[in-house]
Amino acid sequence: MEQQLLLQPRNRWLLAGFVDVYLLDFKYGPGECAARISDAPNYWGACTRNHLEARKHGELIIRVLVLPSHLNCCTTPILNWIRENLGSETRVNLMFQYRPEWDSHKIPELHRRLTKEEMENAVSLVHNIGLSNVIT
Repeated sequence: MEQQLLLQPRNRWLLAGFVDVYLLDFKYGPGECAARISDAPNYWGACTRNHLEARKHGELIIRVLVLPSHLNCCTTPILNWIRENLGSETRVNLMFQYRPEWDSHKIPELHRRLTKEEMENAVSLVHNIGLSNVIT
């Protein structure tokens, strides 16, 4: 059963009229990473739907957590989707705060922190994609 993150099917958008700025998170791309790592098989659909809905009701700040070894499969599609669907001026907080905790030792690529090269590549990617309102 697909999760309805913040969306209420009968009440439309639960927070409309109460919130001016939505702080949204985006961690996984459209592939299988969310299902494999976080047991969230419908993550991409729920996130993209809710980001589009939030855009109708207020300003957005989207936090994108960059994960080790997930620049191509997750970060790139996320940033491209933001530019194509929400606009290049959308506020994006590119986050490098990932820390290997809890069960991260069970997922080989997540047993370490980001490298300096991965962080630099993510910043270059933002510029190449054309997002203009990004903080790190």
